[in-house]
Amino acid sequence: MLHHGADAVTWILAAILILLFYVQRFGKDKVGASFALIILVWFPFLFVIGLYDLFKYDATALRALNPWYIMKYFIRNGKNAWISLGGVVMCITSAEAMFVDLGHFSVRSIQISFSGIVFLALLSNYCRQVSPP
Repeated sequence: MLHHGADAVTWILAAILILLFYVQRFGKDKVGASFALIILVWFPFLFVIGLYDLFKYDATALRALNPWYIMKYFIRNGKNAWISLGGVVMCITSAEAMFVDLGHFSVRSIQISFSGIVFLALLSNYCRQVSPP
């Protein structure tokens, strides 16, 4: 049984999807422009929240960036470690859909936005998840 918070999220997401289908008739450039503003706010928030939690609760989560840990993971877990890569493959193939629309931008703009904004925001946020508050 869902609690009220999950119910609210479900209804909000349904409303967003209905709104998206409604406004797409005005052209994908208008939908893209509105999402660009949302993303322009979203990624800096992810980055700041991730950094805040990292340094407030446990900055040792940054050790997860050390490649030695993945090697130890494979040594320790053997075949199961390789099986767990299925989740990684699913993430990559799901993210592939995002790259379909990137053809509208120059290579340089994609490099700058992904290296300077998206990568840093996701990295700080994922490290935050490694260290529970």
